[in-house]
Amino acid sequence: MSDRIVIFGYSQRDIGVADGLVDFLAGNGYQPVTVTMDSPRIGEDLKAALSVTPCAMICVGWHAVTGISLGGMTLFTAAKRFKIPLIYWNIDHPVMMRRFVPYNDPELIVMNSTISDFGFWRAHFSRDQLTSWTQGCGVSRRQADEAGVDMDRYEDREIWLYAPFNVNWNSRSLEEVEEVIANLPAGLRRQVNAAIEAARTELTRPIAETVQSVFEAHGLYFQMPTLCDLIRLVIYHVQLWRRHQIVEALADFPALIDGEVPEALARRVAAKGHARIVTEAIHERTLARMRNAKLVLSLNFDTRGLHSRVLNAMYSGAVPFIERNADYSELFGETGTVAFYDWSEGGIARSLSILMENPEGLARTARAAHAFIRREGSIDYRFDRFIDLIESTRLRGLELTHMSRAVTTSAGVQSQSELRARTG
Repeated sequence: MSDRIVIFGYSQRDIGVADGLVDFLAGNGYQPVTVTMDSPRIGEDLKAALSVTPCAMICVGWHAVTGISLGGMTLFTAAKRFKIPLIYWNIDHPVMMRRFVPYNDPELIVMNSTISDFGFWRAHFSRDQLTSWTQGCGVSRRQADEAGVDMDRYEDREIWLYAPFNVNWNSRSLEEVEEVIANLPAGLRRQVNAAIEAARTELTRPIAETVQSVFEAHGLYFQMPTLCDLIRLVIYHVQLWRRHQIVEALADFPALIDGEVPEALARRVAAKGHARIVTEAIHERTLARMRNAKLVLSLNFDTRGLHSRVLNAMYSGAVPFIERNADYSELFGETGTVAFYDWSEGGIARSLSILMENPEGLARTARAAHAFIRREGSIDYRFDRFIDLIESTRLRGLELTHMSRAVTTSAGVQSQSELRARTG
């Protein structure tokens, strides 16, 4: 079997997420080849990628698993027929995923992009799969190219704070979510509202855990997919509420807010005359604006995780402005490479005011961030786990009692007879 690994994505943006993985695999003796569904040459690309049987296929996002056809077969079916592993790299959050996909097929290998998402997957989707997680997704190669990044001209950048996010998250509005909640049965509505209130304040705990604890305290134990639907409803409400609060805070600073903002909120921002709003949340333009920004805001989805926006900001020479969480504190807490804010009433405004008063310190942080992320090995994304998963598929079906070679255990190297005696 060859060392080729074919990496599929729904679009070039998805494949861009995998740039770091492609480089890692190539540096470890594999031959990664990428294919995108939106390529005008999709037929030719597939033929070239599969001109030799790969040792594995990786899909970045679920659309590639179900949407690409190989001779009338989905990739999932094709992988089974070719007897090669198919790894689904879930760059979304499991709780946000819809129920119509057969996530729990034991032949599917799942890699999540945060440890908390890995835990949720194992608890609520499947315990029968090979699963693991990465530390984020790495950096887009397009952003890693230093062309146009001149740290000597950092002070000349035109955007003081760049905030790329939609207030109406995932095309939902706060009013739409509240309407859904209002139509729930009275008892369930009370518990959902209690979970929302708890999730707003328990910001050091994953929202899914908070929601479950509120339900269970009232003797409510939901099964999937209903549990996932209810957690998602709470997450939508909390995220939308937080995004409204953040825009209100940014309205007092020279910020560029790039995304959809409700009309009434946008009018309040415009009336203050400090921040600007553009509705052009296009990936390539986002990357370009980062290279002209001094600060880049990155919102947290939950209490764990390393967002590629933070890494891309560093590569762009901007200072990531991020909410403190466990992963960010561990990775960046002592490096002097990011600007933290803590979620509390007035917390963002206080942090931004301090940064505005010290432009020299901000410039030092930006240069430290750029040097940090360019240094090889500064962050371990744990891409080695892809290789571990691929190699581990060769162990499936092994019977320990039939093994003729020594087996290494925590007690040392034992012979087959010794192992059989110890295990009965």
